[in-house]
Amino acid sequence: MASKGSNIPPDDLAIGSRPLLLKFDGGGQQSCAIMDPFDVELREASLDELDMLHGKECLACLEGGWLVMFDEGTDECFLLNLTSLCKIPLPPLLTTVGQCALSSPTPPDCTVVFSTYDGNCVLCCRPGDEEWRKLTDETDGPYAMGDIVSFRGTMYVSTDMSTFTAIDVSTPSSSGVAIERRGIPHPSMMRWRYKQMLVESDGDIFLLQFYIHGIYSSEVVDMDIHRLDTSAYVWNKVESIGDRTIFAGDDNCVVLPSASRAGIRPGYIHLLHKHCRAGVRLYSIRLSDRAMSCTLLPASHDNMYWVVPSRYMYAANPFTGDMLELPEIRCHYNQFDGISFSSAPKSPDCVVCAIEKSHNTGHNDLCVMVWHAGDEDWTILEINDDNQFRTAYSNPVFYHDEFYCLGTRGNLGVFNPHNMTWRVLDKPCAILDGDPLAGDQYCYLLEFRDNLIAIFRPHEDGPMDMYRLDMSQMVWTKVERLDNEVTFVDNWNAVMKPAPRVTCCNRIYISKAGGYNEDGEFNGSTFYDLKSRKYYPSYFNLIERMNSIWVEPNFKSQ
Repeated sequence: MASKGSNIPPDDLAIGSRPLLLKFDGGGQQSCAIMDPFDVELREASLDELDMLHGKECLACLEGGWLVMFDEGTDECFLLNLTSLCKIPLPPLLTTVGQCALSSPTPPDCTVVFSTYDGNCVLCCRPGDEEWRKLTDETDGPYAMGDIVSFRGTMYVSTDMSTFTAIDVSTPSSSGVAIERRGIPHPSMMRWRYKQMLVESDGDIFLLQFYIHGIYSSEVVDMDIHRLDTSAYVWNKVESIGDRTIFAGDDNCVVLPSASRAGIRPGYIHLLHKHCRAGVRLYSIRLSDRAMSCTLLPASHDNMYWVVPSRYMYAANPFTGDMLELPEIRCHYNQFDGISFSSAPKSPDCVVCAIEKSHNTGHNDLCVMVWHAGDEDWTILEINDDNQFRTAYSNPVFYHDEFYCLGTRGNLGVFNPHNMTWRVLDKPCAILDGDPLAGDQYCYLLEFRDNLIAIFRPHEDGPMDMYRLDMSQMVWTKVERLDNEVTFVDNWNAVMKPAPRVTCCNRIYISKAGGYNEDGEFNGSTFYDLKSRKYYPSYFNLIERMNSIWVEPNFKSQ
């Protein structure tokens, strides 16, 4: 067991193993450590061996495990996942920023948004952009410069006028900021001294209000919780957060949406309160009766972030309600680029395979996680892969008793779950030139009637390309039309089916197009026509909503 100050975290201090505190000294320039604040010995371990943290400042910790890192000397900015060490470059950051939020918990398919102190604007970008987009509110409204959270493309931001503003960040840069609602009233307060925090969980926006007694060595004495009614833009006081547990602090807040499934007591709020002379107080508040306990932690560091394992695994059928619980992936790589099943989840011969490949230049680490029906734990295989093969963010396909993985260039990697071997195929040759990053576009691999099919879709409204693998010669052939089939894609998966009617042929249905239409409604879905090579309805201006459940969908002719 590693002791305090060790450079190798023990298993129960590993990132993702339990709720922990990430502590930076000197603004992130000097040292970094991980600590268990709920352990009576307050054990901690150094993370100074992580080279990607050296000389960098941590601007934010998002979704319980994604760091926004900044190099003041070079203006370099990037996202870093603490569990997989996946590094996602962001444009250089050239201005002072405030709070930060992600539009989605699964980078790189997200928008990164900063509130600012430089004028009434927010900064945003998507991974892969060359520069930050400055969205300025040209009116004389209050400055959006406080806490910021995201829900379905809308950022909810506290302002300098003790109100809240709902900002649509999905619009093109030429349109400026779209204010969905300005001046959302602040909820009532019981006492004049308080600290507040915005958090989002499963579509609910919560405002936490902690009431404080004293000034120089203040104490938290009570709290209120309000939930935002986004239909009327009013705050309603609530007494319960259901099965959630909230970890709150001055530097970040994280919500476990299903705490009991994660083995953590639900209905609690754990608050870090720095403003006391002796150190940092950790308050644990049970909401059912407002019972409060307090633990004194060592003196405050410049930044103290909650790092919380926010994803626990299970497979569920949304139509029947059947559920298969999967063991927690207890290893360094508890993120993955894709996951799939060899057969129906509850089949006795079912094999689950998740694959993660380091996307950093010069790193060849590949991690494959395999679970066979009846196993109590995952089998973890770490492979040094010398091939410059980057797995796309796409689920593998179980084909001819092996798992096939699509590369970002269109080549293929294959994992055999029986002899636990990995190989990158010499053929087919890559479809795309260059060496794109995993998040540069949407990539899909699917199997239909014993054929492997690859699809490439840009993030914007550019043309989609489809290829079928000729197994006799191991070459990709471009598919120009689907005379008898229809395809459905989301951000990770793709399915091809026989078309139920002629009007459905030659179409690739997309469940999430992104953005909002002229009526302010979320663009839930659209389709791409292979024959005309166009999107219908228009990609950023959907004129009708369409069923996005890919089982006997309600097709509409155009």
